[in-house]
Amino acid sequence: MATLLQLSTRMRALAASLPAIADQAKRVSATAALDSLFQDTPADTSTLISNWRVSTGAVEAPIPAHALGVKGSTREASAGIAKALAGEAINALPPGAPIVIYNSVPYGRYVNDGTSSQAPRLFLEKARLAARLAATAFKRSVGVKRG
Repeated sequence: MATLLQLSTRMRALAASLPAIADQAKRVSATAALDSLFQDTPADTSTLISNWRVSTGAVEAPIPAHALGVKGSTREASAGIAKALAGEAINALPPGAPIVIYNSVPYGRYVNDGTSSQAPRLFLEKARLAARLAATAFKRSVGVKRG
């Protein structure tokens, strides 16, 4: 049986590690959401998929497609570039900074609602679910039982 001093020492060590654990969980969750978005966002000209970006809260104007195409011809190229840029942005954020995933293309919400015949609707909701599941799996992997 542990003494109160040992218990106190373990609790202080755990408390000191919580910010790093929470930061890693946030990054894992954001990466899972982005993976889902890059997989499920329909692409015609690749503009929508190229505009999935990461920041700490600032939202910038839409950018042109990384690789402009038609009928999804440059989907993989644009998704690959956008994914690499998003990964770099996530890794560059300081610990404790918020991670904001956004898309400033104005028609994105309509595509999510099902106006595209290229992909199922509700890809945003699927990405949110992927983020929650990744965060839950990460918490379990580090021994967090609840919360």
